[in-house]
Amino acid sequence: MHHALRSLALSVAVALFASGCHATSYHPGPATAFDAHPAREITDEDIRAAFGARPQLGDRVRVAYFSYDPARVDAIESAFRAMPRVEDVYRIPALLVTGHRRYDEPRPWDPPREVNVHQLRLLAARARCDVLVVFDYGHRVERRPNGYAALNVLLVPALFAPFVDARVESYLDAFVLDVRNGYLYRHTSATERGEVTRLNIWSEADRALIERQWTALLVETRRELDRALDEGRAPALTAAHEGPQRVVQRTRLSMR
Repeated sequence: MHHALRSLALSVAVALFASGCHATSYHPGPATAFDAHPAREITDEDIRAAFGARPQLGDRVRVAYFSYDPARVDAIESAFRAMPRVEDVYRIPALLVTGHRRYDEPRPWDPPREVNVHQLRLLAARARCDVLVVFDYGHRVERRPNGYAALNVLLVPALFAPFVDARVESYLDAFVLDVRNGYLYRHTSATERGEVTRLNIWSEADRALIERQWTALLVETRRELDRALDEGRAPALTAAHEGPQRVVQRTRLSMR
C-alpha cells in the first residue's frame, strides 16, 4: 500500500512540474484552535487581575508544557531538563486537552478542537507546576521547477533530473505563563528560512533542511526561555513596571 501511494505521488509530482507549475505544502500541528483569552470568559475583573499580576518565580521552578506537534515533544522535554533553573518537567498529555490518543492518525477534515489557556493552567496546577509553556511549531515547503524541468518531456530524465528547487520556512512560537496568576513572562517567536536547489523527486534534502531549522529554532527558543525564567524571579519590580509581556522575534536564513 505504501509503495503504491509513493508511486502515485511520484507520478503526480512529475506531471505537476512538467507542466511548469509549483506546489506549496504547509505542515502545522494537529487540528486544534488555541484561544489564549476566550471572549466568553473575559470580564472587567479578569482585566483588573491581569494588570495586578506580578512575576513570582523562585530560584527553581517546575514547568508544565503543551506542544501542538507530538513528534517534537521529546526534544522539547530534553531542552527543558537541561535548563539549570528547571526542577522538574511535566508534559501535558494531548488526551486531556484535545482528546487525541497516542496512536490516533491525524484527520485534517475534523473540526478544530478548542484549547484555551485556562484549561492548560488548571492541568499544570494539578501537576503542582509553577510555569506553563505552550509551543506552536510548523513548517512550509514551496517547490518550484527550475531550468532542468525542460527535460521532463521524456519520462526517464524526469525521474532523475534535478528539476526542483525548494524554499523552506519553519517557525516556533512559545508562550510562557505563570500558572498561579496568568502573568505572561514572555512570548517568543522564531523563524528560519532557507532554500535547497537542484533536487530530483527522490531527494530528501528539503526534509534535512527542515530538521536543521527545527534544531536552530529550539536552541534559540531555549535561550529565550532561560532569560524569561531569570527575569521572572520575585521580586521583579523593574520587569513589572515595564509591562507584563515581551515579544521576542528572530528570523534567520539558512542555505544548503
